[in-house]
Amino acid sequence: PGYGWGRVNAARAVQMARDAGPPVEDTTPPSITVVDPTSGSLSGGMIAILAEAADNTAVTQVDLYVDNVFVSSDTVAPHEWAFDTRSLANGAHTLTAVAFDAAGNRATSAGVSITVDNTAPSVALTSPASGATVTGTVTLDLGSLPGGMDLRPWLNATGMLDVAIEDVRREDVIDLTA
Repeated sequence: PGYGWGRVNAARAVQMARDAGPPVEDTTPPSITVVDPTSGSLSGGMIAILAEAADNTAVTQVDLYVDNVFVSSDTVAPHEWAFDTRSLANGAHTLTAVAFDAAGNRATSAGVSITVDNTAPSVALTSPASGATVTGTVTLDLGSLPGGMDLRPWLNATGMLDVAIEDVRREDVIDLTA
């Protein structure tokens, strides 16, 4: 039968709703991976932490945990944090991330093990001796520098030799004057 414009066949509308069945429930949890730093990394000072999350609908939130202690949430991809490891004791720690979707499903990433080392670097300028007068080419002897260290020598305004030892992992700088 013809009902014309603007009219509704209520019986037909109810039948279509019954035929459609109940709404499909989202039971699929998101996927989540901590991609940076990588497991086994040596970390110190400020580090960048990056987690990648995906879902069949949408990821609504990602939480960061260090040693199972909540640190922070992020609701916008890419999910990344600047984290100061100086709040942790030196040694082994585990990073995990938990992703949530709009339906309330959640997933926890595999743990990423890092080793935190916030020990200040220690070096000794053994040659030339402090206060020594030198000319020509001068060889600096600092013993052995730990990994991740850079050496930056220069003459200061008074003509004294300054040497900066920079720990590139933590942005720490040690200045020595000879």
